[in-house]
Order: sequence, then structure tokens, then C-alpha cells
Amino acid sequence: MSPFAGVFWNLVSTATGLGLIVGALGGIVFGLLGRHRLPGLLLTGAAFAIATAVSEGFRFLLRFGGYGLPVLLFGYLGFVVPADILEVRAGWRPVWGTLAGFGVVGALTLAIRYGPHGEWAPLWATCVVDVGLILVWTFAGKPRRLDDPG
Repeated sequence: MSPFAGVFWNLVSTATGLGLIVGALGGIVFGLLGRHRLPGLLLTGAAFAIATAVSEGFRFLLRFGGYGLPVLLFGYLGFVVPADILEVRAGWRPVWGTLAGFGVVGALTLAIRYGPHGEWAPLWATCVVDVGLILVWTFAGKPRRLDDPG
């Protein structure tokens, strides 16, 4: 591997690591709050942009910030989706759903990390998991009441 490729992968790893940390923190906070989860996603994205610009610089954010976005979504949705589903469907408190999110994020992180190897395989796997979590979050929302016409 050339020295330039090594530097490139180091920068991509920095962006994805920062995205996972900020996404997980945002997911924990808004998973525990139990409401305002979509605005929480926007605030978490803004926090990622600010944290990346402060720690690595604005040019880094423009060039490598996109590599952190799928991992940011993974960290956020991995905590918020189980908390939302377990709160709505099972009647659990948001604390237990957020703790279940630790298991979801941990298991999926290990599966992505030690799954099929390739240069871009973890990033593509994270994108697939993001789409799956968004679909689950969308379609497994609040159950409709029987007397609700819509």
C-alpha cells in the first residue's frame, strides 16, 4: 500500500470513528428522552459537523465528513429504534430500550467489522443496516387503534 493510501484510510477511519461516537451519544440522549427523535437526528448531525470542524478542521469536514454520515446514522438509529419500538409496542420505559440499543449496536458493529472483508465492505454494510433501521423505524411505529379510521 502506498503512503498516500495509508493516509487516506487513516482520515476515513477518523471520520467514521467520530461519526460513530457522536451518533451513539445522540442516540443515547434522545433514546432516553423518549420524544423528539427526528429533530434529535438533525441536532446529532449538526453536532457531528461542529465536532468534526472543531477537531479536524473545516476542510476535513468538506472532504471526509461524508464517510462519517452512514456511521453517524448507524450509531443514532441503533439506539433510538429499539427504544422507540420497545416503548411503543411493549410498553417498556425508554431506559430499557436504550440499553437494548447497546446490544443492537454492539452486535451489528461486530458483524460489520468481522464480516466480509474488502476495502469498502464495512461502509456498504453500514449503509444497508441504516436502510433497514430506517424501514423498521418507519413501519413499526405507533400501532393504530381499532377505532381509528385512518
